[in-house]
Amino acid sequence: MNRTRLYLDVDGVLNAQMPMGWGRLGNGYARVDGVEYKIRWAPAMIDALRSLDVELVWCTTWRDNAKVSLAPLIGWGEHGRVLHPWEEDVWPSIDWKFPAIQDDQKASPSRFIWIDDEIESKMRDAFPEALVIKTNDRIGISTAQMQDIRDYLAP
Repeated sequence: MNRTRLYLDVDGVLNAQMPMGWGRLGNGYARVDGVEYKIRWAPAMIDALRSLDVELVWCTTWRDNAKVSLAPLIGWGEHGRVLHPWEEDVWPSIDWKFPAIQDDQKASPSRFIWIDDEIESKMRDAFPEALVIKTNDRIGISTAQMQDIRDYLAP
């Protein structure tokens, strides 16, 4: 069996307006195709995620830019792999993420955690063995949700 996979969104999850309960906040800019985007994150939350024994899979409209531009800014370094939509422009993004995760799981099944701010209850119901977390897009991952993740990963 593969390591537990972490399907991770960016905006509303890592990049949030007011991450709460994590202490000091980080602010910066990530460059994507010549445009700078303001990023706000909680370094303690990033450290908590980095400490998990999981396979990171970026599942975000940032696509490869999450790995190349955002991750180094927030102190994560360039690692993980990236899920891509079947088509170039698919909006809203949740419409491609759900089937992309289904396909990824069919190709290589594993336990997994999916964290996104757009998850709908039907998506959670489709993955009963997974830990599917919907964040508040203004707060990002809460400390209580991080405890849920740790509990899920515990032997």
